[in-house]
Amino acid sequence: MRRSNQNESQGPFYTAEIQVIGKGVVQVQPDTALLRVGVETEDASLQKAQRQNAQQSENLLQALYGLGIDKDSVATVDYSIYPQYDYQTSGSSQIKGYQVRHLFLVTIKPPSATGKVIDEAVNSGATLVQSIEFTVNDTGPAEQQALQLAYQDAYTKASILAQAAGYGNEYQLVPVQFYEELEQTSVPVPFQSMVKSAATPVTPPSTLSVSASIGVIFHL
Repeated sequence: MRRSNQNESQGPFYTAEIQVIGKGVVQVQPDTALLRVGVETEDASLQKAQRQNAQQSENLLQALYGLGIDKDSVATVDYSIYPQYDYQTSGSSQIKGYQVRHLFLVTIKPPSATGKVIDEAVNSGATLVQSIEFTVNDTGPAEQQALQLAYQDAYTKASILAQAAGYGNEYQLVPVQFYEELEQTSVPVPFQSMVKSAATPVTPPSTLSVSASIGVIFHL
């Protein structure tokens, strides 16, 4: 808390400034899962590795669409070609083949269907499950509520400080400056990179946290 003197012609004899940080947290239920899944193929011939990858990727896409996932919910996020080298004892190396990777980001709703989607993907030719992340599609309402709770927390803290400083109950807190931070907590699920079997149990978290932290300067 900071006080400054003013003469009587300028208004109140004392003014005070209180700067506090308020925090608010809202729990929301995840409604979306983001799955990174794809196909890796290898062959001594780059063309064969690409053709095999294209076929398995097409099978994967058709399996996803067959589950009711629309095309707008599936996007390529990585397509890479990696030469595979054979290293000689002499220190030299030569290309012995190629690895082709095609990775997709799949948006799944509801997230409880994630296990079934993974099983279908693996059965159709997917060889790579990179990650799953549970999140909320629209955090707007939760963010607004978290900000309201954060302001209430800041006001309560300022009131406690004002009373502790001897202002009693005869004061009015006027907010004059704000700054804010918002944070949404998503939950990543670790997976082994190479998938060797289906029947994948995936349980979404019951809630996610959307938090807000605001700094407020009050004048008395």
